[in-house]
Formats: sequence, structure tokens, C-alpha cells
Amino acid sequence: MPCGKSLPEDGLNYVRCLVRVAGMSALIEKWITYILASVCAAAYLHFFAQSEFSKTINSLFTAIISISAVSIGFIATTKSILFSLRDSSTVKWIKSGGSYQSLIDYMMTAIRWCFLNAIVSAVCLLVDFPSYYWAPFLFAAWVFTCVTAFSSCYRVIHIFSKILRAQ
Repeated sequence: MPCGKSLPEDGLNYVRCLVRVAGMSALIEKWITYILASVCAAAYLHFFAQSEFSKTINSLFTAIISISAVSIGFIATTKSILFSLRDSSTVKWIKSGGSYQSLIDYMMTAIRWCFLNAIVSAVCLLVDFPSYYWAPFLFAAWVFTCVTAFSSCYRVIHIFSKILRAQ
């Protein structure tokens, strides 16, 4: 394994090393969620903006609100566990490598985007899509928030899985 198999004693930034091994620099790691969301929203506007909305689209918005709420709870619980383990060797190791603040920032980003996703989904529940000319733009914004929220959650889960595998 290029980053070592155990906790490095020199404070090597193990999480960032794993991300770089996966082919992402720190800049891409930070912005990939927004790039992916922008591409998805633009693709929707380009290819599907003229399509009619399904009559069951409100069920989709309701489901996404529920999924966002569960995601918020999951990430918040993970953050609480991380804070409760502040004296553990793993957390000390992450802090010594300088990745602790980035990990907390990624968690807060995921929570914020999930909240925003739930809010935008709730707004979309109130809109009668076929009757407004700007509905495709609201739906594109919803696509953006969905992709950003769920890719932010994935990033946190992915980093945690790498940490757990290193143990």
C-alpha cells in the first residue's frame, strides 16, 4: 500500500495520501462535488428541460426530503462519534497529519447541502411544475443540490472507509 499499512508515526497525512493515490489532488478533492453537480444540472437543462414532468414527481421530492434527513442524521452521528473519540490514537493520528479540520469541514459541508436539498425539495413540492416557464430552472437547481448533497456525503463516507481499512 503506497501510504503505509499502519498509523504513521511521523504524522503523515494519510487521508490526503489515500486521496492522491486514488488520483485526486487536494484541489479536485474539494471541488469535485460542485463540478459533478454543475455538469448534471447543465445536462438536464440541455437534454431534458423541454420534457414534461411526471405526475408522480412529488413522490420523488418527498423521498428526497426523507433521504436528506437520514443523511443529516448519519453524518451528524459520525461527527459526534469522532468528537467523542478525541483522545483515541486514530483521531490523534488524523490531527497530526493535518486532515482533521478538512474532515470536519467535509462533514459540515455534507450536512449543509443535505439541509439545502431538503429545503429545495420542499419548495419543489409547492410548485405546480407544468404551469411555470421557470420550472425547469428550479428543477435544475434541485438537481444541483441533490448531486452536491449526495456526493458530499459519499466523500465523507469514502474517507471514513479508508481510515477504517487502515486500522
